[in-house]
Amino acid sequence: MIMEPHTEVEVAPRVYCIDDNHLFLNWIAEGTDGCFYTVPSEPGGWKRRSPFDGELRELKLVSPTKAHAIVQFVGGACKDWGPVTIAEGTHHDQEFWAATLENAQTAG
Repeated sequence: MIMEPHTEVEVAPRVYCIDDNHLFLNWIAEGTDGCFYTVPSEPGGWKRRSPFDGELRELKLVSPTKAHAIVQFVGGACKDWGPVTIAEGTHHDQEFWAATLENAQTAG
């Protein structure tokens, strides 16, 4: 019997930051509609989101633990503010996200 390596993949909200200077001002989140949004870092911030117009390649994925906390704080899972919520995806490989962001930017 051949044993194959088993990797656990954590699914977490797709929440990003630009750099350390923006950490407590705004978050960038991918919506379930595939668009990226600037989300004020305040309770209910998802309700006041606006389209993100920056460079996708500058975004840094936050840790799954932090992403879950941010979604709770900004209300990113609340469907009272429309059908779009913060999307979830795997968080096992930072390089995967960088490639995804580059592809999304060239496609759009």
